[in-house]
Amino acid sequence: YSLSTPITCTHHKSLARYTTRRKQGGSQASRDAVGGQYVSSAGASIRRHNEKKLKEEVLATLLSWKNVLDDCGRIFVFAPSRNRHIIHQQGSPIPKNDTRVRLVPLSVSRPTTEEAKRVFRLLASTDTITVSHASPADTVIAEKEKDQNDNENK
Repeated sequence: YSLSTPITCTHHKSLARYTTRRKQGGSQASRDAVGGQYVSSAGASIRRHNEKKLKEEVLATLLSWKNVLDDCGRIFVFAPSRNRHIIHQQGSPIPKNDTRVRLVPLSVSRPTTEEAKRVFRLLASTDTITVSHASPADTVIAEKEKDQNDNENK
């Protein structure tokens, strides 16, 4: 494998729903859970409906991919922490304690096929760094020399 090798994506699906309160962050469900008055505005109703539909769509997608997921050695997931529970919801083929699941340790932009390929390339690649291994005695001598030079320059 090299970074220039073409990648064939066999399974990818982007789901986007309006579930976040504009300029306030957080989902409608988290806003409702805080307590107080239950907001019944049109926007709040739309966000609640979209949260429910998002959960249903994610579950349907995961169930349709069950055979493929069962064969995976690793499953990399990127989802904001407030949405990560959706992947492990009741009936999901990926239980919460599944040891194959790993979080994507990268910044991810919009969930497109090209972005999925970019993340795959980064996860599948390695970087080599050359580190010189000085003995502890060499390190102590170098530190003493540096201290002497600092004292002489004062």
